[in-house]
Amino acid sequence: GNRGTADCVRWTRTVPAALLLVTFVTAGSAAAAAPASSPSPSPSQSCVAAVDAQITASFNADHTIATFTVTNTSPLCDPADIGFAVYVKSADGFVTPQTLSDSDTGTISSGSKTLTISIPNGVSPNCFTQFDAFIGPVLPQITDTQQYRDRLRAYDFGQTPSCVEAESITASTPTSSASSTSTSTSTTSSTIAGIAVNGSSTSTTGGAVVLESSTVATLPTTAAVQVEAVALPRTGAQYDAAPLLLMAGLLLCLGGALLAWTARPDAPRL
Repeated sequence: GNRGTADCVRWTRTVPAALLLVTFVTAGSAAAAAPASSPSPSPSQSCVAAVDAQITASFNADHTIATFTVTNTSPLCDPADIGFAVYVKSADGFVTPQTLSDSDTGTISSGSKTLTISIPNGVSPNCFTQFDAFIGPVLPQITDTQQYRDRLRAYDFGQTPSCVEAESITASTPTSSASSTSTSTSTTSSTIAGIAVNGSSTSTTGGAVVLESSTVATLPTTAAVQVEAVALPRTGAQYDAAPLLLMAGLLLCLGGALLAWTARPDAPRL
């Protein structure tokens, strides 16, 4: 009887310890089998990919400033390229081609940022403007095949502050009327190919102008040689033509008389 009592007492002491050990081992196994959960990212570590970026743009009243704004609730993971440009063209509305006049570029990842350009003066017919706010690189020209398309965030049309006519340049070809015959004239004032000549004499030989003892002053260039006409002095011996004219008249009278005498009816026939 005493032995059975001792065994009962020993069993009551061992069972709770065994149960406690089994419980501990079971809990440890379950913890080891459960997958480890990753920590949730904090709001400060989240960002928006470039493909999901939402960027808007607007202009001020005179179209010299463009304001870009990232409307995503989180910043962009990488800064986005933005640009603002003004182009000149030949008509109002959208026409091509358009030539770049001024531009400003930058980057943005959150909040707002402004870009600034200057509006050019126009030279006819390119007196119209187009303002483009865009993402990505700037285009040097706007053509039928080269445009911002889905990169455009804002645009507007306008006119240049002033428009001037293009200066036309006409070239004139000087002409020369110099003779190859050697001549000599005495003058007191003349204009030769844009040079004022004041002196005693000038001479032209084979188309070349020679100045002798002259004072030269530069004048605006003329298209052709202009020389003041001066009567040439008379050369050779002096003759009186009056006696010759009288003799010729007498001979004419004598010839007429002879013709009349021979033509009379009773004149002898030879």
